Amino acid sequence: VAGSSFQLPLGKELFDPERLADICDGDVQFENEVVQMFLEDAISHFEAALLAVKSGDFQRLGREAHYLKGASANMGAHSLEAIALDLEIQSGQNSRYCDQTLISVLVNIIDKLNTSLAEIL
Repeated sequence: VAGSSFQLPLGKELFDPERLADICDGDVQFENEVVQMFLEDAISHFEAALLAVKSGDFQRLGREAHYLKGASANMGAHSLEAIALDLEIQSGQNSRYCDQTLISVLVNIIDKLNTSLAEIL
């Protein structure tokens, strides 16, 4: 997040396939449902993080980032986990250093997650 250029895989490529198989016990239909629920939830929390940045509420940004970090780690979505960790660190510093960059990155993440969700549905 520190820079505005980052790579975020789309669709199921976002997840560690071994982790997904473990969670879903190899059931592909259940895997699709779990991924869909995760993406919908992640989009909602990234949107809340975006609103927090826009309103300067770094405490809320920290809560959203912390949630996203844990949920992403549990799902094996390590690129999202790293982004959430960075957001959580920045929120703890109450840093307004790059609000516009942060907003831009969050909007980009939300767009990519929506694209991923559309690919799965």
